[in-house]
Amino acid sequence: MRYSQERRFAFVSRWLMVVIMAFGILSCASNDKPSQADLNNIASPQQWLDLAQQAKEPERSEYRLNATRLYLRSGRLDLAASTLAATNPTNLANQQHWLLLDAQVKMAQGDMASAEQSYDKAIAQPLVNGQLNDERYALATAIHQYHEDYWGAAQQAVKRYPYVEPERQQKVQQQIWNLLGEVEKSQPARFNGQSIDPAFDGWLSLYQILNTKGQLKHVLAQLQQWQQRYPKHPAAATLPSNLNEAMTATDQKPADVAVILPLSGAYKAQGHALRNGMLQAVLDDLESPTQLHFYDSGRNTIADLYQQIQQDGHSIIIGPLLKSNVRTLLELADNSVQILALNQVDADQQSQMISSFALSPELEGRNTAQFFIDQGIEHPLLLQANGNSYQRITHSFEQTWQQQDNAQDIALVPIQDAKNMQKQVQQVMGITDSKARAVELARVLGLKLESEPRSRADIDAIYVVASSQQARLLKSFVDVTISPFADPVNVYAGPRSHNGQSSEFNGIYVADIPLLTSPSLSQQKAAVETLAPEWQYSDIRLFAMGHDALSLIPQLQALRQLPGFTVSGWTGDLSVSEQGEVGVSLPWSQYKDQRLVPVSS
Repeated sequence: MRYSQERRFAFVSRWLMVVIMAFGILSCASNDKPSQADLNNIASPQQWLDLAQQAKEPERSEYRLNATRLYLRSGRLDLAASTLAATNPTNLANQQHWLLLDAQVKMAQGDMASAEQSYDKAIAQPLVNGQLNDERYALATAIHQYHEDYWGAAQQAVKRYPYVEPERQQKVQQQIWNLLGEVEKSQPARFNGQSIDPAFDGWLSLYQILNTKGQLKHVLAQLQQWQQRYPKHPAAATLPSNLNEAMTATDQKPADVAVILPLSGAYKAQGHALRNGMLQAVLDDLESPTQLHFYDSGRNTIADLYQQIQQDGHSIIIGPLLKSNVRTLLELADNSVQILALNQVDADQQSQMISSFALSPELEGRNTAQFFIDQGIEHPLLLQANGNSYQRITHSFEQTWQQQDNAQDIALVPIQDAKNMQKQVQQVMGITDSKARAVELARVLGLKLESEPRSRADIDAIYVVASSQQARLLKSFVDVTISPFADPVNVYAGPRSHNGQSSEFNGIYVADIPLLTSPSLSQQKAAVETLAPEWQYSDIRLFAMGHDALSLIPQLQALRQLPGFTVSGWTGDLSVSEQGEVGVSLPWSQYKDQRLVPVSS
């Protein structure tokens, strides 16, 4: 879509400021002008104009051109234009400089055709003053972007990069990434080939590696290949400074890990499930040097445990589990200890040495909302039971849902109790109103009418946020409520609404951990059920979480340096945000004949 005149004017105004602010004051050596140190201290257009009155050519034009630039930088377009118009450079260097400034003035005035003419004249010959290349390629980038040629704009920005002062390189790097992002959206076919410029190919290749989200091991291998192919490429500066260290650490298992869990007391069942999962991770890798040292938070205070861990010389801690204990530990810990907390970490305690892993209600809500967005669902209905965790799921779902462009409103229905559940479902699906309309029509006509109630047609997904028992009932009520005249509506549920197979679940879509749903882990699931037949699904989830927590330790820093990339775990595809929060993408399955069948996300 072409820019409107107003949008183009706004664009060139923004670009003018970028171009102007980017360039320092240019000057040529001469025996008749003040010292370079004095010239570098000039900060006002009038100073340059005063100096020009006392100078001869070519310095007189040079100083007036410097004044023009400062007028442009401060937004005084009229003075910039008049100063430039009254300047008549005699040598080629100043003439090229004059034309580049004239292009900026014309661009600011909205006369893009004239701006391009001045630019073309300026570069008709190689620039005499090499310092002007920064300005030249910045203008070229703006012109290409104005014409929505993001591929050409990105190439010009790459050409500009070698001429940019170090303190401004980061902004140009970000500009290159942004332009390549526009190419990916508007001209994706461009990515299929290579250009004739090796420098540009290096930027393009790195962009593709970093923006094709996937498994961490794949991206690390690609990054190593990229570094070998482009050993001195400037784009390497865009990578995290300690990425190489993080990449090396992914292959190094820790010698020992301290684990703080409630192994006695009210939460010992959860603690034992997590502990057994970590032990299983050690058994799965018999060559691993890792030794686990468990500390019982059910019998001892966190302060006493942390003191003991310090005395024992451990530098890595997994745990604790309870939120209050996590906060206490983080208040005591220093930056010499790496911690993977098994609950959420408050924003005021986040640091590079602290990560958090929790199968929280918020995680479930975000996961479902993102899945709905990916599936193109526009009008979801949420049936939410009472309870703090269900409210947290719903709130997280709503927050993620509203982040998308043009997000539609969510229909939310709190479910009060099982006694009135079916009545509430009929009301929200429009059945109650449909029946009332049929009765009223029969009364008005004075006839006995046979009618089939019609359910509302504006709902394209139903998300049940309730217990497993409530979810089964709600699914049954929804099935009998949807009228035969309406398209079927899929029903979805998360882990807290799923606790075992049931015929009432037939057709429902379930998000849950791979250890419970993936055929590739069926042997591991069977082994767990054999060893602990009394375990509920909630226990198996904690077992899988313990397994993944220990497996994550060597990869935490690399994942944190590359947000969005994942490793496969028993709880799902795991990623780590820049703040250290472990995210879990849960796979989706559908119940068919009391068997979970994986579906594509």
